[in-house]
Amino acid sequence: MNGTDTSARSPSVVSKEADARFRALAAARGFRLENRWVGGAVEHAWRQTRHVFEHFGLPIEGARVLELGCYMGGTATVLAVLGARVTAVDVDPESLEIASVNAERYGAPAIRFEHVTNLAYLPFRDGEFDAAVCYGVLEYVPHAELGRIKAEVARTVRNGGVIWVGGTSGRLWPREVHSGRWLTNYLPRIVDGARAPSSALQRGLWPWEVGRGFGLCDNLDLLDGGEHFLAAARSRGMSVAKLAVLRLGIPVARTLGVWAGLLLPAMSVRLRKRSN
Repeated sequence: MNGTDTSARSPSVVSKEADARFRALAAARGFRLENRWVGGAVEHAWRQTRHVFEHFGLPIEGARVLELGCYMGGTATVLAVLGARVTAVDVDPESLEIASVNAERYGAPAIRFEHVTNLAYLPFRDGEFDAAVCYGVLEYVPHAELGRIKAEVARTVRNGGVIWVGGTSGRLWPREVHSGRWLTNYLPRIVDGARAPSSALQRGLWPWEVGRGFGLCDNLDLLDGGEHFLAAARSRGMSVAKLAVLRLGIPVARTLGVWAGLLLPAMSVRLRKRSN
């Protein structure tokens, strides 16, 4: 799907049976259904990511898309509804089960959900996908493996394909966007000390950790002056005031060779893998 269709309605639950299974699975894991990342995952992804895919840099309909870290399957479902052929992976098999049922409850076309124990070793061929989507996931992977994971994502995307990182917490900001905690972004990782990985302080990523490390890529947002980014933001309903600030900030950052989307609290960047 190309262009912007602001009248499009969010997908709705079509299977009562799958809905009942989804609710039971979520409750069994202690998830709150009213949480927008759980019961509202698809609606949230529709509002936040659909407009990006409509201004993506390649046609989403028919594209082979890898989603890294699918969690509740919200973004994977939106991609499938838009016509993509989606492969969604996650390290948590229980999340994959819920995500699969979540997609089913919305009647989404077939999505290939796969359990991958280590995201640094993806079981896919070189160039198997037209695009890869990393939405709100890279800040959660083991930091020591981040470089390897980014390189592995890039390996699976064909030359000329698009890699999108979005919704990723930016470490420049005093408040970490996912946990809501103040100043943890500024604490060095060494202060975690002997903490178990599950109890380590949540931090975002630095802009260069998102904009680099995917191999030889062109920053599509820099190349088009942010027009696709602004079009998606406008379609999403961003306020006139915020749009005006972005319009002023994008060229200022560009003069420094920086994409403004990497300076936001929730970072966003579109990269096109260069052809050899």
